Amino acid sequence: MVKRLASNYLQKKLYELLIAKSLTVLDVVTTDDVLPYVIIGEDREQKNKHSKDEDYKIIETSIEIFTEKNGFKEGKTIQEQIYNLLDESSLTLDNFEVKEIEMDTYSNSNSKEFLVSGIDLEITLKQTS
Repeated sequence: MVKRLASNYLQKKLYELLIAKSLTVLDVVTTDDVLPYVIIGEDREQKNKHSKDEDYKIIETSIEIFTEKNGFKEGKTIQEQIYNLLDESSLTLDNFEVKEIEMDTYSNSNSKEFLVSGIDLEITLKQTS
């Protein structure tokens, strides 16, 4: 079996799910971009150290939601929408089976221009082909 980078398949699927919900997903933010928008964060892929099976991978990534600085309601609403999108049944990937999804949510107001809400993901996958 050819070894595949699961993170490539995951990022593609996350993008498809988010734009299907009419969310603006950006890779590079410019000064012309209008809030709210979503960014799929950096990822880290590693072998699952708790499994003897070499085909198990763990991917850590985040989805960040940027909104106007007028309260967290908009960001939390989008955060909840994304949270409900991401379960084992909707997150089907070519060549991989989703075994487990762990999610942590956060919000902060450290910027003067916008608010950030997000979801940190840890996804365990098994390569199937």
